[in-house]
Amino acid sequence: LEQLEMKVADLKGMKQGHLRLSVITTAKYFMPRMLGPFCRIYPGIDVSLTVTNHERVIDRLANNQDDLYVMSQLPEHLEINAHPFLDNPLVVVAPATHPLAKERNITLERLAEEPFIMREPGSGTRRAIQSMLDQQNLVVKVRLELGSNEAIKQA
Repeated sequence: LEQLEMKVADLKGMKQGHLRLSVITTAKYFMPRMLGPFCRIYPGIDVSLTVTNHERVIDRLANNQDDLYVMSQLPEHLEINAHPFLDNPLVVVAPATHPLAKERNITLERLAEEPFIMREPGSGTRRAIQSMLDQQNLVVKVRLELGSNEAIKQA
């Protein structure tokens, strides 16, 4: 919240106006909790929040459509100022009945033998996982691609 307030002060120089944020889909889990107190402190600033995948956030950034952007992987081709403020760990999940569900320290090679449900190619989550797999020369079978974490959890 403090960094958000400082950035707004830098961008707006006032206590009224409009703040436009564009965030990756995983940020929707914490941004509303941060924006609630912000809106109470600055009632004169109207806030709009766009939630989309990593690729679209980068497009919005490249086109300067918003005031602030929240993402987990920074674009290398754009000159930006970034301020890390929260960890975003990625984990593999499976139904409790899956043979690996009770295992620990599972190798990537073993995981790659299983079929996966993954986010769509434009998502930062997918990009991060693909990068890790590429570094290990591994390929996973993606049986289902879905555009949201909620849909993946349900599947």
